[in-house]
Amino acid sequence: MCGRHDKKEGFSITFYKCLYKNQRIARCNSLIYNFTNYFVTDETTFNLSHYLCNVLSLKMILTMKPYDVNLIADYIILRLNSDESVNLINLKLQKLLYYLQAWSLGINKEPFVNCSFEAWVHGPVSRELYDRFKTSRSLYSFITVSDVIHKNPETMIESDDIEFINYILDNYAGYSGAELESMTHKEDPWMEARNGYAPMQSCNKTISEETMRV
Repeated sequence: MCGRHDKKEGFSITFYKCLYKNQRIARCNSLIYNFTNYFVTDETTFNLSHYLCNVLSLKMILTMKPYDVNLIADYIILRLNSDESVNLINLKLQKLLYYLQAWSLGINKEPFVNCSFEAWVHGPVSRELYDRFKTSRSLYSFITVSDVIHKNPETMIESDDIEFINYILDNYAGYSGAELESMTHKEDPWMEARNGYAPMQSCNKTISEETMRV
């Protein structure tokens, strides 16, 4: 899997292998079942409970992986901007999201965010995230709280997924954007996608998720 280096020991691989969609569905179904049995006592309350159960189901669908890349980006922006020892530039944000995606593919066998990554000169880049900032930020611009779209992203992310994000950040946020870029340049997914391209040649080829898994 890309990103395997000395710090990988900080991950609890066995723990994260149990994080699958069916567990979230089971928890949601249990919540709906308990809610219905407790509140549905007559026809009047049935309509309300039916509505709320649909809301609960919809929320589960919306918060189930893969997440919107901008939502997860906002969580990372807010978390890292709360730490004065960490500087966050656009390039670094891109690489953190890439490693989050790679570890999720490798451990959970599913993407964490709903985007692909392209093999750009300066490492993997999410086109969707790039387009979000392209008119106001360069790859080397600082990303701050003022750039956030979702003010409370943690309310739309499952608690076990927040824990997963935090593990990734604990292992990678200490690196600079340039260091993360250099790491990706030494790993198979980016190198495979860049095969045949000159070092500084523009490339928008999508990095294989299958290669990111191994």
